[in-house]
Amino acid sequence: MKKRPGPGPGDITSQLGSFLRSTWKQLDPVKEYVVQKSREGRRELDLALIRRKRKQALADLGEVALKLVEAGKLDEDEFPELSSPLARLSEIDEQLAGEPAPEPSGSGDAADDEDFLDDEEAEKK
Repeated sequence: MKKRPGPGPGDITSQLGSFLRSTWKQLDPVKEYVVQKSREGRRELDLALIRRKRKQALADLGEVALKLVEAGKLDEDEFPELSSPLARLSEIDEQLAGEPAPEPSGSGDAADDEDFLDDEEAEKK
């Protein structure tokens, strides 16, 4: 019997190997893009966490300053820049005092809801 002309078993293996190598080469730029975007996303997440920590540190500082003002150790006359934030805080406290206590939600933690709202307001600015 005569051999038929055309690709033999070695040719198919060679073609398949060549096809796989060219496919992998085409995927390299995609892989690089995905890696780059994941690094950028990680940086953004890290920055968001740092911003949240800063915001909490400022809130803690404000609490200390408020306690010092209430204790008379920090005079509003000496630091007039405290007047406006203290007035805003008083207005907010009055609003809170006039509102009935909210009913418990399914999440169970109102502090998380307040942080979420504060984050949304910060993003709008």
